Amino acid sequence: MGDWSSYALTDFMMFTSATYFRQYELVNAALWPWQLGLQLLALAAIWVALRAGRGGRLDGSLLLLAPAWLVSAWWFLHRQYAPINLAADPVAWLFALQASLLLAAALAGRRSAPCQTGRCLPGLILFVYALIVHPLLGPLMGRSWSSLEVFGVAPDPTALVTLAVVLTLNARPAWWLVPLPLAWCVFSGLTYLAMDLGYGLVVPAAAMLAVALRIVSGRMARGAAA
Repeated sequence: MGDWSSYALTDFMMFTSATYFRQYELVNAALWPWQLGLQLLALAAIWVALRAGRGGRLDGSLLLLAPAWLVSAWWFLHRQYAPINLAADPVAWLFALQASLLLAAALAGRRSAPCQTGRCLPGLILFVYALIVHPLLGPLMGRSWSSLEVFGVAPDPTALVTLAVVLTLNARPAWWLVPLPLAWCVFSGLTYLAMDLGYGLVVPAAAMLAVALRIVSGRMARGAAA
C-alpha cells in the first residue's frame, strides 16, 4: 500500500456516475406510480407539522415520515444500491433505525408550542427545496428524467424532507432525530465528490445551513424572551 495521502476519493469508487444514476431509473420504474403517493405523504407531514406548531401534537407528522425511510431502505439501498456499493446494506439498517426513531417520537406524543415564522422558516425553505427543487437538479445537470430523485425512494430528498419537518416543529425540535439524516447528507455529498460531481454538495450544504439557522433562530427567540 502506498501513502494514504496519495489517494483521492475517486480511487475508492466501485461504480461510475452512470451506473449510480441508473439505479434511480430502475427503482423508479419498479415503484411507479407509488412515488406519487409518497409525495402526498410528504405534503401531509409538513401540513401536520405546521398544525402541530400551533399547539397540537407532534406524533402525526413524524409518523408519516417513517414509511418513507423503510421504502428507501429496502427498495433503493438494499435492492438497487447494495449490489454496487458494499456500504449500502449497513446504511439500509441505519435507515430502518431512523424509521424506528420516528415511530418512537410519534408514540411519545409530545406537544408543540405555537409556531413562529422565524423559527419555522429554515425548515419550510428546506422542505420546498427537497420536494420540488432537488428532484429537478438532476435533469438540469443533464441526467435523464427517469432518474428523478424523489422523497420516499431516493435517500437524499427523504433525509432532507425529514430534517425539514423536524426543524419546522417549533417546540424544541427532537434533535435526536437529526443526526442520521444529516450524516446521510454528508455521505451523499462525499459520494458525489468521488464521482467528480460538485453539485452534489448542495445536499449537505442545504441540510447543515437549515440546521444552523434553526439553532440560531431558536437562541435569538429565547434571548428576546429573557
